[in-house]
Amino acid sequence: MLIAGVGKRTESMREHLETMWKYASLLFIENGYHVFLAKKLKLETSEAIEALKYTIAFHDLGKLFFQEELRERGVAPFHEIYSVASLDSSKMNINYKLCRNILTAILLHHHAMRSLLEILKTNYACRSTLKEHIEEFMGLVREVLGISVPLKNGVVYGEAVCVDVSEIKSLIVGENYLRNYVDSLLLLYPLVVVDNIAAYVNRESGRAEEVRVVFARIAYKVEIESKRVAEEVKRKILGL
Repeated sequence: MLIAGVGKRTESMREHLETMWKYASLLFIENGYHVFLAKKLKLETSEAIEALKYTIAFHDLGKLFFQEELRERGVAPFHEIYSVASLDSSKMNINYKLCRNILTAILLHHHAMRSLLEILKTNYACRSTLKEHIEEFMGLVREVLGISVPLKNGVVYGEAVCVDVSEIKSLIVGENYLRNYVDSLLLLYPLVVVDNIAAYVNRESGRAEEVRVVFARIAYKVEIESKRVAEEVKRKILGL
């Protein structure tokens, strides 16, 4: 069983993905967020839903490389970096701009825990995982979200993932960086909300009737943190 996180109880990756998609549908899609997203990103509504699925499906892909640490200590430091480093954007059946938005949202989904400067200045060890973990994850994503996982060829066959920080930096401060940052926040917002709700429900045994209160609290936190990260991009990385 692949582990997504540990709290009062261990949350499996299946539970995490299923619960995230459940609340993405309940709190966002049923309230027309995908229509708003499509309008803002100039997409068809079906493409907007697919973008939400991609963002949810792949945000914790990097945890496959930390299964032992999760079992022993409940940690997966910088797993979001390995999520991005494992994906082959050329295999995503979407345009590059949207792909970049998705990868940036995944990269930033723990921005409350670590700064962008810390992400760019960290030295990352190459990490590998069992081929069985890759196969299990790909099967889960197909079953729960109905999409394929566009992994780099080497990862599919069990090769180690090595992080190229220059690729990570190009996502944040590359061409048209401000437009990408603004657009990625539209995906980051629902991602962080349903990610935290899933962890609360599954790891902390939170009751379903409490979820809307948690949603409101997380939504406010995301808004505050997003503003903080925007200022950090300007000051520390862009020098503005």
